[in-house]
Amino acid sequence: MPLPRPAIGSRDGAVAGVPVLHRLLTVVAAVALPLVLFAALISWSQYRNVRQHEEAQLLQQTRGLAQLVDRDFETTEAVLRTLASSTALARDDLPAFASELRAARDQLGPHAAEPIAIRLVNAKGDLLLDTRGSADVPKHAIPASAAAIASGKPQITNLISARVTGDAVIVVLVPVFLPGSVRGPHRAIGTIGVDIPRRQLLAIIDNAGVPSGGVASVLDRHGVTVVRSVADARSVGKPPPAAELRTILSRRDGIIR
Repeated sequence: MPLPRPAIGSRDGAVAGVPVLHRLLTVVAAVALPLVLFAALISWSQYRNVRQHEEAQLLQQTRGLAQLVDRDFETTEAVLRTLASSTALARDDLPAFASELRAARDQLGPHAAEPIAIRLVNAKGDLLLDTRGSADVPKHAIPASAAAIASGKPQITNLISARVTGDAVIVVLVPVFLPGSVRGPHRAIGTIGVDIPRRQLLAIIDNAGVPSGGVASVLDRHGVTVVRSVADARSVGKPPPAAELRTILSRRDGIIR
């Protein structure tokens, strides 16, 4: 006697016309999908943590390079302040003060390929002393010297061309005051300035080391490239792309994405 066929909806065979294999695949998919999503979430979280760590390291390295460059300017300014308070200068002994300028020149650029230039200028902008001692040295000061006298404060220029050599430099100037006089705007009797050559700043970046595949640049206040660790000669005097420059000038530091 033949056995009756199982009716649709019974517990044997298929349920509601759906094969058992399809039901098993549905169950597996229902279990596997959350696991896949969870694994993807874990992978994304790990990627985000790694990226945040790498960005934090990059920002720390960038700040370290900035501090090295700032320290070089601070050292230069400190030497110039010491010269400005010279007793030889106070008694108007220019020959003796010239010796002090040469000693400071050797201190600031002991390994320079060419001696750096330090100069003394009076309030009228007339050149009184220059460590280059060349007949080609301009006899009048740059505009930043007048700004230092007018403000009574140190000045650091943007990237400019040195008048004698034509080299791209940044100039640091400090005002000179009479001993015991009131210090302030338009009180200075002159300035002492020094040219910082680009190669000096480039050496700071090279010695500090830039991460593999990275590029380090030093920009002036106008966003003009002063030095760059890669393609330096092609980049000097040029700004980065406009959108990037606007972001750089509007922030103290950070990551630009």
